[in-house]
Parts: sequence; C-alpha cells; structure tokens
Amino acid sequence: MYIFFISMMITIAITLGLVTKGLVERGLWIISAAILGALYNGLKRKGLAVYLKSYRKVVRGIILGYILVLLLLIYIQYPLKEAYVGVNYVDTNEAAIILVFKGEPDAYDLSLSIRNYRTNNNLWRTVLMPFNMFIEKLNYEKTDFIKEKYYTIGLEQNLKEEFGEEYNIYSTYLFNKPYLSEIIFKAVADGNQKIILCPIFMAENNEFNLIENTIKKMNLHEHQVEIHRIEPMWNSDIIARSFVNQVDSFKESQHKHNIGIVLIGEELEKRDYNKPFIKQDLLFREKIKDYLIRSGYNNNKIRLTFFDKRNIHKEIEELMEYGVGEILLIPSTNTLQSSHYQLKIERLIKGMDAPYTVKIHAVDPWSFNHDIGRELVNRIRLLNL
Repeated sequence: MYIFFISMMITIAITLGLVTKGLVERGLWIISAAILGALYNGLKRKGLAVYLKSYRKVVRGIILGYILVLLLLIYIQYPLKEAYVGVNYVDTNEAAIILVFKGEPDAYDLSLSIRNYRTNNNLWRTVLMPFNMFIEKLNYEKTDFIKEKYYTIGLEQNLKEEFGEEYNIYSTYLFNKPYLSEIIFKAVADGNQKIILCPIFMAENNEFNLIENTIKKMNLHEHQVEIHRIEPMWNSDIIARSFVNQVDSFKESQHKHNIGIVLIGEELEKRDYNKPFIKQDLLFREKIKDYLIRSGYNNNKIRLTFFDKRNIHKEIEELMEYGVGEILLIPSTNTLQSSHYQLKIERLIKGMDAPYTVKIHAVDPWSFNHDIGRELVNRIRLLNL
C-alpha cells in the first residue's frame, strides 16, 4: 500500500508541477523532491528487489495519480459566464456589432488553456493535456507580447467612429476572455435585438466553423434576437491591395526586384484537405500576388505556400538562388498571429543558413492595417440594404 501511495503522490506532484507556474510550481517540485528522497531512503533500507516485486502497485499508482490530475484539470477549467436573459416582449430597436477574433491569453493562464485545449481536441487527446499545457507554458516564457490587443482596439475604434450610436460595438474571442457565448449573452441582456457577427477570419477555417457551432448551441431564437453574420474576407480586394502598402512600409531594400516574398497560408492537417477554406486561402494569396506584381514586384520572386516548415524552407532557398538581397515572410491569414506561430517563424528564420548578404525577416500585415476596418464597414453596410 505504501508503494502504491508513494507512486500516486509523486505522479500527482510532478504532473501538476508541469502545468502550474510561480510559487505553486516551485512548491510542487519541492514536494516531488521530498517524496523522491523518501523513496530513495526506502530503496536503501529494503533493497531494489522489494520494489520490483511490487511493480504492479507502482503502475497502478501512476495511472490513478495521472487520472486524478486530469479530473482536477477538467474541474478547474475556466467556466463560461452567462448573463441572465429574460424574454423581451418590447421592441427596443437596439442593434449590436460583435467583432469575433481568434484570440489568446496575454500570459499563460492554466484555466483558460484547459478550456482552449478541450475546445480544440477530442476526448482521447485529453490524455495528453498536461504535456501540451507544459509546452504552451514554455512558449509563453519565450514570447515578448501578444499583438492582437492592438489589432482588436484599432478595429473597434474604427467601427465606433464610423457608426457612432447606430450600433453598440463589442469585441470577443474564441480562445480568450471574454468568450463568444459570454459576449453574445451580454449583448442580448443589454437589449440588442439585432446582432451582426463579424468574424475576423479570411476563410471558412476551423475557427470560423467553431463560431457557427457556438451560435447553434445557444438557441437565440427564444430570446427574439435576429442574428446576421458577414462572410469570410478571402475575396476582399481592399485587404489584398493593403498588402502592397504593408510590404512597401516594411521592406528595407530600395529596389523591388531585389526582394523575395513568401506568402504563408493556413497550417493544414490531414482532416482539412477536402475543406473549402483551402481553396479560399489559396485564392486570397493569388489575389495578393497579383496586386504585388502590378506594383512592380517580380512574379518569379513571389512564392505561395501553406504553413509548413519544410515548404517555407524550400521556398526561401529557391528565392536565394535568384540572388535576392531581402526575403519577406508574410502570413496571409490572421490566424497566424498567435504566439505559437510567431515562435515557429522566428525559429525558422534563425535556423536558415543564409548568406550575410541576404536578410530574412517576418512581416506583420495585420496588427496596424486600417483597411480591414474599411472592409468591415462596407460589408456591414451591405447587410442593411
């Protein structure tokens, strides 16, 4: 029984130490060290053979300890807050615009990370949750800051200036507070009978589909709320043209023929191969490329690829064969703004064996792009025609 208990406790302490931070993390590692010390003293007294005979108890203790940690993590995940919404029998003529961003926490937050992980993964992958939380914690320690807050504030301010008191403006996230369902319930509780959802996504990707599923589960018809939604912006000429200005402002070389450009799309999984967003993502990159060529950039020095380390590496090497002096890596989808992808791109650039005459750097065409606000305004106006 002693061996079973020790195995269970050390599994709990080590696993929780992986996913926590600060004083809690340090305390758990101290507890783990103390238990290991007690185990070591037991080995010296009784000998290794005694413990080997009880290996089944050790395995059972490890399994039970790990299961208890998983149950604890599921219990402490961030609980969605829903405002009380009574049935509204009086027309208020109030209308709201809700900007929906992908989002991510500004810093590592265990309860939010658990909810986000469980949203993105099926039940079977929950078994690996502690190890994924640990990797996420390490990534946050290597990330300086999250840019999406500036992006959110800028778009929200653009719409407030354009529409004034015509609409109540809200912002929400799929993977951060306030979550989509929280803000929708708040908007309804505030008396808005018409809601326009504005997903800030370029294609009908998995995040976009998550919005659709969330709305279906909320059953808003019983609250007499009229829901509208703008379509993904993959066919936007305004945003595609804006990439020319973004490239012009970020490039350092004075000569456009000396610049290579890699337009990076969504990261694909096998389950995504037949989904419509792949074609939408590709068409948007083709549109951007067309405007860059019209602006004077060389057709052969503009490459398109989905987010794949090997493919990006290959495109960069081929551009270097053309003798370019500067290579710009440009994410053509705003889902690549997360710290997870920022780190991947930074590591990729650092890992390139490029000549000292070639400068490779990433461009952020989204955070301070005011043309996205213009496109949103046009699409919202079209919904009212």
